[in-house]
Amino acid sequence: MNFKQFQFLLIATCLIFFSVALHAQDGATISYKAVIDAGSSGSRIYVYKITKTADAGLPEISLVGQHKVTPGVSEFEDNPTKGKENILTLLKEARGMIDATDEKVSLYIMATAGMRVLSKMKRNQIFAKISYIVSSEGIFNLENCLTISGKYEGLYSWLALNYLDDRFDPKTKREGLIEMGGASAQIAFTPAEDFGGEVLTRNIKGKEYNVYSKSFLYLGVNEMQKTINSPACYPINYPDSINSGTANCEECRDIIVDKFNAYCENLESNGPHCIFQKYRAPELNGDFIGLSSYYFTLKGLGFENEIDFKQLDKSIDNLCGKTIAELKEANPNDTNFVHGYEINGTYFSLLFDKVFGFKYADSKLTIAKDINDTEVNWTLGAVIDSELGFKPEGYTAGE
Repeated sequence: MNFKQFQFLLIATCLIFFSVALHAQDGATISYKAVIDAGSSGSRIYVYKITKTADAGLPEISLVGQHKVTPGVSEFEDNPTKGKENILTLLKEARGMIDATDEKVSLYIMATAGMRVLSKMKRNQIFAKISYIVSSEGIFNLENCLTISGKYEGLYSWLALNYLDDRFDPKTKREGLIEMGGASAQIAFTPAEDFGGEVLTRNIKGKEYNVYSKSFLYLGVNEMQKTINSPACYPINYPDSINSGTANCEECRDIIVDKFNAYCENLESNGPHCIFQKYRAPELNGDFIGLSSYYFTLKGLGFENEIDFKQLDKSIDNLCGKTIAELKEANPNDTNFVHGYEINGTYFSLLFDKVFGFKYADSKLTIAKDINDTEVNWTLGAVIDSELGFKPEGYTAGE
């Protein structure tokens, strides 16, 4: 991978965060914090307004607006000038959403799963280049630049979920989450048992929460599909009739477990691919919500809300021996993604059964795209955690 590719990878996984404080006439303190979610196909900025009062346990946090540019940071690889222009456009758009101020804005750069696969030296090289680009723009104080740990990514999603759900009403039991991204997967909840150093403690509205948060690098759906890459897990005639899938669900299930276990046996230490052999999670506690790819795949398999695990296995079995044309005909509103129903659904069912233990627990699992018409975005959780007085934890594995 060359330096331009490193630069592209950073921006593709980088979140740029800034804030500025103002004062309202009624004595409340108003501040703004914004996050740029910079992706390869498009980059979007979210601007949050935070209103604090003297007696508020948590401030009121609302989304002021968002702005997107395309084609996104893919420009950085072949056209760094245009890529830089796109990022600066987002920052200027965000400034336009905030009340006028002469203060210089504090800026933090945080990267996630895509940067965790690189060495510390490579990450530092990329951060140095991006820091120069941002600093040269002149209106931001660059406070920090780091790759956050996976457990903080999970914590942030947990904070965002429960904030959107009920603003951390102390009388309500917290919900856990499972989140399936492209490169990594997260689980976060408040376990009933003492799990030692695996938890993060937060005191919110006078109540202490011990949050178990775990992120699994390489276990997101895109990375999983690269690892498996078996015709048994795809519909017949996909991608074409010459070299296509076989839609053999039983074989697909065995291949997923066998390939992950084979990777695990070749590792010198317990890595993410050992999830079916060596991973031990706390006993599930409370109800859970499945986000991101969990939502889209399970909705495609016929679920609108709560997951019935026996019915899930039946839905996967119904895909066995089907052609891609049959699946598209049965799912006319999702023709671009039906090819992944078998492999994703089988993978999820294995996680629910052999890893997290949903099939044997009292915990209810529902799926959701958003909560109260607002997207569950871990960047909101990062804003919440900063308001609680915490700084993000840097990623250190593999250094």
